[in-house]
This record gives sequence, structure tokens and C-alpha cells, in this order.
Amino acid sequence: MATATTEPSTIAFRAMNTEWWITIPRCADPSLLAVAEATAWAAEAAFSRFRADSLLSRLNRDRQIASRSLADVVARALALHEATAGAFDVRVGPAVAAAGYDRSFEQMVHHPPQLQLLLAPPVETLSVQADREGVTLTGIGGLDLGGIAKGWAIDRIAEAVEAAGYRDYVIDGGGDIYAGGRGADGEAWPIGVGDGLVAFISDAAVATSSTEKRRWATATGEAHHLVDPATGLPSAAAVTNAVVVAADATTADALATAIVADPARGLPAVVALGGALIEQDGTWSMTRGMERWIR
Repeated sequence: MATATTEPSTIAFRAMNTEWWITIPRCADPSLLAVAEATAWAAEAAFSRFRADSLLSRLNRDRQIASRSLADVVARALALHEATAGAFDVRVGPAVAAAGYDRSFEQMVHHPPQLQLLLAPPVETLSVQADREGVTLTGIGGLDLGGIAKGWAIDRIAEAVEAAGYRDYVIDGGGDIYAGGRGADGEAWPIGVGDGLVAFISDAAVATSSTEKRRWATATGEAHHLVDPATGLPSAAAVTNAVVVAADATTADALATAIVADPARGLPAVVALGGALIEQDGTWSMTRGMERWIR
């Protein structure tokens, strides 16, 4: 666990296979930053599909597990599945692995994935039940909590910061960002988004999904990690990048994934729950509602 503290109120570290940066201006309690980092590490230990001892791996293997934190993440995922008419679906785990993303991404450089894309069971073959105490899987398949778990961890950190009495802060987990309150200048926090634009965020979250970063070669061309639940294959939609602003990081991350995975089903949910910048065929556009964040 490598941690770098650039000033008393700021911490930078790596967790959940990405870089984190958290700043709480005028923070007088260094232990709060330690709690924030520990929350991210706990989320990795619980929700990584690459760790055999994680809660998620145990669930996929044993089909039932008692865990309130896992139940909370899965319940949010199921709600966002409904909100996006199925465009967001954590049941794509086997399809992501079948496409070649079956190990932590940095390891794929040394151990290339299968050249031929494999077929995974359709998401409909798996039933998921979550209550307050745990999660049960019935049928064939497994879950990949991926980005939504990172968004969930960011939201839990935000809750801890607020509970400690701080209102102005930024939590950046690999580009999934929650910005609370305002910066030192009294203005909303400026966040670079899209094609050189800036969103000014206060008490809201930003998340980005892209087909351009985590890519690898197969016998039929390049693949990426954003799977269309309807086909079980990496999305072939024309949308390559989506930047979403929503009330919380869990929602923003799921909506950004949904837009890229299946724009037809994902976009109506974005209009209802937030706003987005979308790159399609090399051209950026903006959904209704996004204009309030862009200056």
C-alpha cells in the first residue's frame, strides 16, 4: 500500500487498480484521510473479481453470502439496472471474462487474453436476489461489480467526510469524482470533461466510461471491457465516450457505463437522473440537463 501525502489535507494512493486523489481543505483531522484510504482498500478487498478471497468471488463461487456491504452494492446495481431498462447489468461478468478481460488489466500485457472471443451464458440465465443481509445467485453466471463498486466506495467516503463536519472536498477515484461544496475561491469545483470542456461541480458526481482505454487484440479485431448485455459482446455502438454528472458517484458510474453499452436504453435514464456529454462517431454532443454544469 503506497501512500503519498502532498499536504496535510490531501492524500494520493493507488487502490481498486486505479489512482486516487482526495482533498479536504482545512482538514484538521489527518485520521479522516486514513479512513478514506482504508475505505477504498476495503472496497477492493470485498468487491474485486480478481481476488479469490473477495466477497464477490465467494458469492460467484458459493452462490450465497451474508454481507450487508455487498448486499448494498448489489441492490443499487439492481435498481440502476431497472432505471436503465437493462443497459446497465452487473450480470455481464462472464461475458467480460470471455472477451479476454479475465485478470487485472495490467497483467494482460504479460499474459495476453484469448485471441478468439468466447461466448458467455446470456445474462437472463442468472437470477439475483439481494436483501439487507446478503445476496443469493440462482442459475448460470456471475457478477462483475467493477466500476459501480468504485462509485459506491467514493460515496461512502463522502458520507464519512460529511459526518466529520466537512462540506468542501473532492474525492477522485480514477476519474470517478464526487465534489462536495466549493473550492477555496468560493466557486464550484472545476472538473475537466469531454473535449476540453470544464464542468463546475458542487455536491454532485462525475464519471466517465470509454471504449478507447482498456482494449486488447482478438482474432476478430480489438475488444474492450464495456459489454452490451443484450449481445454478451463488447459494445459495437457508435458511442465511444460518455461523461455523466449525477447526484452520487454510484449512479454516475452506472449511467456512464449504460450509455456506452447500449445508448438506446441508457440515454433516457441519463436525461431523467443527470446529464451527459457523449462522443459518437468522433463528435461530442450534450444531453438535456448537462448545460447547467458547463460554462
